[in-house]
Amino acid sequence: MTMDDSVKRAFTAILIGFPLGGLCVGTAILVAGMGHGWGAPMTFGLLSLLFFPLAILRLRMNPIGWRNDVVATLIIVLIFMITAVIIGPLFGSGVPLGAIHIQGWLLIFAIISIYISLHTLLDRYRLSTVWGDIVLLGVALLCNIAIYRNATGDAAFGFRGNVFEIFWLAIWGIWQIIALIAFARHLREWQHKMPSPA
Repeated sequence: MTMDDSVKRAFTAILIGFPLGGLCVGTAILVAGMGHGWGAPMTFGLLSLLFFPLAILRLRMNPIGWRNDVVATLIIVLIFMITAVIIGPLFGSGVPLGAIHIQGWLLIFAIISIYISLHTLLDRYRLSTVWGDIVLLGVALLCNIAIYRNATGDAAFGFRGNVFEIFWLAIWGIWQIIALIAFARHLREWQHKMPSPA
């Protein structure tokens, strides 16, 4: 697979993932209402514009080598960051936009460096594709823990269990199911390519 094919896959994932992420954001707005609803969906809603395309990219991705994998991932991350800078202020303080500030950029640079370094290392064992899935599922777990802690906290406008909140949680979970399917598929492909014991 060429670099051009990898770029095309990244933009295809964005074209499919952004509308799904937009549905998640729209539902988050309904949950928050006029500022008197559960606030976590507003905080995490914008992130769905990043996670949906990444999950779809991983689902469509074959073991193509860590360089193309990283390029496609960085294209999606960059477009998301540009989108966040443009539409983030519309959400006010409900969306963490630390990436706009220098500390956020340094943190992102450090994360990307670690991500690429491990891709390079694990590529020797043909595990680079599976590693990308593991990272995305790890992020999903951290986000879900944060959402759960927020929902079970004592915030004045916390989780009430109404239909919009449950609907938002269902939409939020879709990208994680896609990422889990991608991980299972890539793990099975890796196991088939492993040399059988003598």
